[in-house]
Amino acid sequence: MALRLLIASLALCAGMTSLVTVAEEQPQPSVSVSGSADLRLAPDMARVSMTASHRADSVAAAQQVVAETVNSVLKIAQDLGVEKTHINTTSASASPRYRWNEKEERQQLVGYEVSRDITIELLDLAKLGTLLEQAGEAGVSGMSPPVLDASEREAVHRQALKLAFANAQANAEVLAAAAGADLGRAQSITSSGSRPPAVPRMRAAAMEMADASAKSFNAADLTVRAQVSVIFALDY
Repeated sequence: MALRLLIASLALCAGMTSLVTVAEEQPQPSVSVSGSADLRLAPDMARVSMTASHRADSVAAAQQVVAETVNSVLKIAQDLGVEKTHINTTSASASPRYRWNEKEERQQLVGYEVSRDITIELLDLAKLGTLLEQAGEAGVSGMSPPVLDASEREAVHRQALKLAFANAQANAEVLAAAAGADLGRAQSITSSGSRPPAVPRMRAAAMEMADASAKSFNAADLTVRAQVSVIFALDY
């Protein structure tokens, strides 16, 4: 009898417990916004990539001409004050060249082409025009548009991040006011990248190698962009 009363008492307690509900904490209202900022700065350095290539009856003959061109470019860079640690000439290739012989209906070897890539990091942008023109006169067969950069780009990007956050905060304040709430603290901040690439530009006249005047080389400003996404708390 006593055992049955104990079981009934436990069942009653269990039933009462099931009626008790725990109040769940409501999530903090928030608003998600984005902000951006662009800053411009003048470039003061450049990376120049060029190729020296030549085709001859033998690999040795082609290599000799290419080596002379590379040595000439190295001498130009040295005279402009470029240190050896800022010059890379290690990439090289050699390949046979063929021509279709219609009479014999087969590929016919016509020579060998040897090429070497040259990359120069120029820390004095004022010498860019001279470098490009003299390298062209030295016989380089190909040259890519210079990639411009600025030594202060990291510092400018940090300034842009501050402005991007201020822009996001201003956007959030407008939305909070429209919703009848006060803007709280930032709960989450995400940037689009720690070091977004600057946008390199050169005026068209700068790449016209037919123009023999170094004064025609004019580098445009770089644009450093920062973008952030921020979640702010809302206080009602």
